[in-house]
Amino acid sequence: MTYTPTDAMNARLSEIETAINKLEAEKDEILSAKRVIERYSGSKAPEAQTKKESSYHTTPAPRPKGIPTVWEMTEEILLSGPPRGLSVKEIVKRIEGKWWPGVILQQVSPTVYSFAKQGRLIRPEKGTFALPKEKASESDSETSNSAGVAAPTDRTDSGSLF
Repeated sequence: MTYTPTDAMNARLSEIETAINKLEAEKDEILSAKRVIERYSGSKAPEAQTKKESSYHTTPAPRPKGIPTVWEMTEEILLSGPPRGLSVKEIVKRIEGKWWPGVILQQVSPTVYSFAKQGRLIRPEKGTFALPKEKASESDSETSNSAGVAAPTDRTDSGSLF
């Protein structure tokens, strides 16, 4: 196989994307920790920082009736996503685009992190989540019928908040 200049560019773009995902995850963790410290210490951020951060976080959208559970949405997104996995931000953007308009990071990220703690997801790199290899192959066999066509999935609301 011949190594072309575009191969080098694609490799570098992949490295940059990974670095960006790691930095975004770290930024989210720092902002979350900062909010907790401010909440419990009684201190307030300077006005300039408060305005900047308020544009980053919006009001949460109510969860639409009849959409899949957060687990079902996350699983479907990761099955169709890149093998390297996705950041929580990328998962939330895809959930917003497909099922839940206006969803914000804080409505989904704690649940996604809990999936990793439970072993339902793996963390191939800091800041990314993926399905375990055995789960990905199980889901492929569960969602296909004998003709290899995807079977319909139950989209009923489980009654959970997420």
